[in-house]
Amino acid sequence: MGTEQEVMLTTQTWTPILTREIDQHGFNIQEELGKGCFSTVYRAVHMKSGRDVALKVIDKNKADMKMVDNEVEALRRLKGCPNVCGLYDVFQTEVAHVLVLQYCPGGNLHNRIVMGGMIDKVQALRWFMQLLVAVEACYRVGVINRDVKNANCLIDSQGNLCLTDFGLAIITNNPYQEVLNTATGSLVFASPEVFSAKKAAYNGPKSEVWACAAVLHSMLTGTLPFPHASYSANWSNYEPPLNVPLMFQELLIRCFAFNPLHRPDVTDILDSKSLYQILTRAAMATIMPREQSTVDITKVSIGCGQQVLQDSKNQHRKRTMSLKTAPSRRRANTTNLYTHTAADSHRIVYA
Repeated sequence: MGTEQEVMLTTQTWTPILTREIDQHGFNIQEELGKGCFSTVYRAVHMKSGRDVALKVIDKNKADMKMVDNEVEALRRLKGCPNVCGLYDVFQTEVAHVLVLQYCPGGNLHNRIVMGGMIDKVQALRWFMQLLVAVEACYRVGVINRDVKNANCLIDSQGNLCLTDFGLAIITNNPYQEVLNTATGSLVFASPEVFSAKKAAYNGPKSEVWACAAVLHSMLTGTLPFPHASYSANWSNYEPPLNVPLMFQELLIRCFAFNPLHRPDVTDILDSKSLYQILTRAAMATIMPREQSTVDITKVSIGCGQQVLQDSKNQHRKRTMSLKTAPSRRRANTTNLYTHTAADSHRIVYA
């Protein structure tokens, strides 16, 4: 078993040819937002409505078409779900598949933490709970994201967190009982059992509780909880930093349990009476559903499966939350994100 860091490649350049092909579909590229292994994301304007959107341009020559199909199907199922980056349209050019997504002007959590350090505790809790709502919404429609991390947590125009990037997602009829045996995701957010996926299967939702906790830890401290995650000795020695409130310490310790059976479920955390008792005594922050598209889109074909996007009637509850801090006690051996700006994009690749 070996690991390999994800290499950030430029798979699509902002060329006149790409611009012309995008223009033909009614969008004008404004700027590049980010790059992945097989795709580049741009901010663009929908010329008919004047609305900003994000275009995920996926290289046909490099992307696995099954992964593209899965991502589109996952986003189709999640249409209208709260705290999930919405899909408006899908089309193709000669060289690429293009996903038209909700544009989130607040950027991603990774960049926010790298540039500004730790997040205010009230805001951190609000975004953490919104992340849990997004992950729970995924399970309700049979989707496991498998790549929960700071870089995939976007902030929309209303200041709400939206989970994005379902390129590694799997579709299943029963997410809570789904047995996974593929090591995938981002290195420093992966749970211990993911590293042993070739030897033993693991439960996806339990591993994502670990990833969500890593996001919370990084927001509260500006550090990564397990910056050297390949060394398994670190996993059983988690101690929250001194500046983390007691309520968060206890939650993080439970979520970072080495044995996944000892971790709470996402729903357990969201439904925790004690957590909500604390939340309701501080500043209120209502989770808002994602913005609805003004783009008139009813049917989409992607050319690698002739998928049709349909409106979803699934409704998901909104949650209201707040925060009261408590004294802190423990410390952790953590590493500042400023010295690990590339670590957030490392992915596990087993030979």
